[in-house]
Amino acid sequence: MIEYSDHCNINKKDYFNINQYEAYTGGNYPFVEIRNFNPVNHKKIMIIKDSMSNTMIPFLALQCEYLTEIDLRYLTESDMNSMKTYIDEFKPDFIIFSTTLGMENSIFIEDFE
Repeated sequence: MIEYSDHCNINKKDYFNINQYEAYTGGNYPFVEIRNFNPVNHKKIMIIKDSMSNTMIPFLALQCEYLTEIDLRYLTESDMNSMKTYIDEFKPDFIIFSTTLGMENSIFIEDFE
């Protein structure tokens, strides 16, 4: 039950001056794993992304059993080495690169060439 005093706090958050992309996933995180417990198939998707891709995460998550999202902006070089191992273990059916041009962290892409 919501008491009136708790309900009044809703007006204290400024919904117009926040990152709009956070509405889709709750924020920007370096690494997120999502499991769909009612999947249409048993596919695994890995998306290497930036915040612009947050808008499609909820829709992609409905189309597979496992979705892993990785935001390169927050990863260090040692994280990149760990990520290669993770890809080998996770064995995604699809890897989607959805980033804007000029991503700050190009180490990952260069290592796979």
